[in-house]
Amino acid sequence: MHFIHGHPAVHIRREDIPWSNLLSKGTVEDIEPSPQQRMYLPKFAPFEVQTVEPMLRGLNDTHNRLNGENALQLHLLLTELFAALQAGCARTSEPEPSVRLAQAAASYLNEHWKEPFERAALEEKLHFQASYIARCMKRHIGKTPLQYVLHLRLEEAKKLLGGTVLGISEIAERVGIRDSNYMTRLFTAKVGMTPGAYRQMLRQKRDGEGRVT
Repeated sequence: MHFIHGHPAVHIRREDIPWSNLLSKGTVEDIEPSPQQRMYLPKFAPFEVQTVEPMLRGLNDTHNRLNGENALQLHLLLTELFAALQAGCARTSEPEPSVRLAQAAASYLNEHWKEPFERAALEEKLHFQASYIARCMKRHIGKTPLQYVLHLRLEEAKKLLGGTVLGISEIAERVGIRDSNYMTRLFTAKVGMTPGAYRQMLRQKRDGEGRVT
């Protein structure tokens, strides 16, 4: 059996793989997946044979009886195999201290993103200077602590815009941004449209899907 990958493979050291980096979730207007979404497969790595062997057998069995009905299943099985190999690669990568610190900071911010952002609270929790925490998060997650918090707030704002009829001011308050004008500017800069335009786009998309069905 043969599969085609449209782009050349790129070699990267295991310790340089940005496992913790946040990936863009995209919008309903995206036609192609984000170029940030990459697959990392080890050239040499230990793995559990009993985990991979059933997948290989499934691939072989499906290929032997390949038809129009199960052709998609073949690709699904291959994806599961790749996911298992990549997971093994991630598990065998012992995170360096700066990675662990970045992950700890992200975990803390995941629980406190609605609260006013305070560098002192982050320092007290993690026992490192805020500037060092910021460098670690920027390197391994792709965002500073403040950028990470704003990212979480905007993602929640997107959900509220699409799933509620709340006004912009109330949404801003719910996501921890006191100034609705600031939220509008921030949202527009990051998403490429105002909150109102984003909500209208979602409504039009839902209306279009309703007419199709």
